[in-house]
Amino acid sequence: MLPAGHSTLSYQLKTNIMRQLETQRLLLRPFTWDDFENLYQINSDPELMRYIRSPETREQTQESLKKILDDYQKFPDLGRLAIIEKSTDTFIGLCLLRQFEIDNEIEAGYVLNKQSWGKGYASEAMRELLRYGFEDMKFECIVAVCMPTNEASWRVMEKVGMRRVGYVYIYDNHDLKYEIRRNQSAIPYYAEPIHYRSFTKEKNGYLLTTDKSKQHLGIIFNYLHHESYWAKGIPKNKVEQSFNNSLTFGILKDGNQVAFARVISDLATFALLADVFVLPEYRGLGLSKWMVESILQHPDLQGLRRWSLATLDAHTLYAQYGFEALPNPERWMQIYTPYQ
Repeated sequence: MLPAGHSTLSYQLKTNIMRQLETQRLLLRPFTWDDFENLYQINSDPELMRYIRSPETREQTQESLKKILDDYQKFPDLGRLAIIEKSTDTFIGLCLLRQFEIDNEIEAGYVLNKQSWGKGYASEAMRELLRYGFEDMKFECIVAVCMPTNEASWRVMEKVGMRRVGYVYIYDNHDLKYEIRRNQSAIPYYAEPIHYRSFTKEKNGYLLTTDKSKQHLGIIFNYLHHESYWAKGIPKNKVEQSFNNSLTFGILKDGNQVAFARVISDLATFALLADVFVLPEYRGLGLSKWMVESILQHPDLQGLRRWSLATLDAHTLYAQYGFEALPNPERWMQIYTPYQ
């Protein structure tokens, strides 16, 4: 499966720059073209790829392996490494340390074949990647991402001392993001910026929930950035930050997000209702009314002195729930910075 004009030896000598790492039970070494069949067994397995991407064909794996080898030239201290079980000299998976797609951060990750699950190999490989990143490369922060439903992976991240920092829309997925810092003094424990009680309702086949793991940042970002009149052009990182630091409400149909809103509140005196939308094909079904009345019923949002919102054309909707125009608008001031 070599590209035309390359011998195995010449290609290995040209590309194997990423250094070899080692643990008590594992060898983490650069890939060679001889690893093609092993890599194909990983990348073509639907169960292993379930939380990553679509399974690959042999031709796609050939391109993937070529990119791995080429990247050793572009990023000589980073890249993907084959994981070898030392006792049997067996290929069991791969791990990576690479430039993250956003924020110029360094990302760590792994995937193991099914025969190697439950043996502690994932955390062993991740710990060595973190050691290499912090001690040898002097990185300040290393991150990792996984889908919220991939509990086995985020348990590994927590086991090696990474801290859950929120959700990101990355690699076309709504993912959990974890991080660990070089000067981190102790294993941290994740907590929401403000702890909100879980809130879920069902109606006519729709699910309304504040569970961020069930909502989808891709749908939220695409609507706010492209369709909304109030936040058009908003950068993706701003949507992620606002999502992670607000009480978010999503309405789902068959697992797909069809409506969204968020609340910013101190849970004692004030709340701002923002970014309310229903996707066009689901309008006229009473979902916006259900959303607003459910938000006002949330147990953590009771007894507030003031609710606030801004709207261009939904005054009739909000008036049904007690919202009214400001009696003294001249008392209100703002700093406004448009996104574009």
